[in-house]
Amino acid sequence: MPSCSLFALIGRIRYALQTSERQRERQRECQQGKTMLKLYQAGNSICTQKVQITLDEKGLPYDTQNINLFTHEQYSPEYLKINPKGVVPSPIDV
Repeated sequence: MPSCSLFALIGRIRYALQTSERQRERQRECQQGKTMLKLYQAGNSICTQKVQITLDEKGLPYDTQNINLFTHEQYSPEYLKINPKGVVPSPIDV
């Protein structure tokens, strides 16, 4: 059993390193003014990860804004203006 959890931990570390590298790349693109989409996301959301994978595979630059689901930030009046149903992710064309 311990070997399974070790493999899961290694997988999570690899994903975190790849994610941080992609985030740095997106930040550089944002600074250069190449961003066309803004993605309101929750980091642990599977749906958010699917949208990120699709955007990365298509090579579309996007900026991210984190929404904290644990503090019910998705139900704030500001976010409900973006997505009236209060769900994440919400890709917005800017």
